[in-house]
Order: sequence, then structure tokens, then C-alpha cells
Amino acid sequence: MKEKNKELHPKYYAGLYECWIILKYLLGRKPFLTPFQGYLYGCAFKYSWRMGEKENVDVVQDIDKQINYLVKLKEDILAERGKK
Repeated sequence: MKEKNKELHPKYYAGLYECWIILKYLLGRKPFLTPFQGYLYGCAFKYSWRMGEKENVDVVQDIDKQINYLVKLKEDILAERGKK
């Protein structure tokens, strides 16, 4: 079996499924999202998925990143609603 590039596939990517596979499924079920909202949702999901897995990264930093993306997502959804 071909060895994976450790820079492109660090050990915090390990698991039964990779984050992008699950995210692709989830985004396919969220038709109300604009592409930008899908990006924000995906970023928040990614940090949630890998929270606490990276070496030398405080779990609180991952939580702060999730919150940041979710706040931006909420703001964008509310802005879109205001356009109607």
C-alpha cells in the first residue's frame, strides 16, 4: 500500500471517515445555504470534527474558531433574510 504524505495527511485526519467525506454529505443536505454559507458551515464543522486532535493546539483555540465561523454564518443568514 502506498504511504500517505504526512504533510498532506497528518495523523489528526485518521479515522473511519475523513472530514471532507462527511462534509460533502452534509452540505448536500443543506439546500438553503449559499455557497459562502456552505463554506462557513464547512469551516465550523471541520474545527469541530478535528477539535483536540492537533498537537500543540489548545482545544479552546479550536472552539474559538468554530464560534467565529458560526457567528459569521448567522450574520450572513440574517443579512440574506433582510434582503427579501
